[in-house]
Amino acid sequence: MTGEMMKKLKNLKMILITVMLLLCVAGCTDTENKDPRVATFAPTPDFLMMVTPTSITQEDYNKSLRSTFTMARGIVVQVKGDKIGLALENRNVEIVRQRASLLIDGQQISQDTLEIADGIEGVGGPYYLSWTPELTPGIHDAKFQFLTDAGEILEYGWQITIEQ
Repeated sequence: MTGEMMKKLKNLKMILITVMLLLCVAGCTDTENKDPRVATFAPTPDFLMMVTPTSITQEDYNKSLRSTFTMARGIVVQVKGDKIGLALENRNVEIVRQRASLLIDGQQISQDTLEIADGIEGVGGPYYLSWTPELTPGIHDAKFQFLTDAGEILEYGWQITIEQ
């Protein structure tokens, strides 16, 4: 290949990469879904590492309710211990239990079903919080809330689809 052909190929490659990148950005930024059967969720805030599930079958969700592994049971919220507004001396499972809450379809889920695992024991997080509410097929609005030492409420909402 001549030097000129190599230059043309390099330019063509750059054009293709640019077009692909633009298509990806354009497709990824239109996050509003018009289909009411599809669950949606907001971008994850700084204090939150992940929430699950967003979509699951009824059978798999019911199996998860019986799990003895906190990170795999029911509804799981993973938070960053250093980002939830707690002083170092307050970063323990009992304080986290008192400050965390979960609402499903506007109803607060009982703290009796809450289990917490400290990802790095004694250091203060990350924390894995799991609740086990009974959910029927359909789309459910979930909201996690956490009360900081300063009295601020950190929250995150998403939707959970339970499929038949």
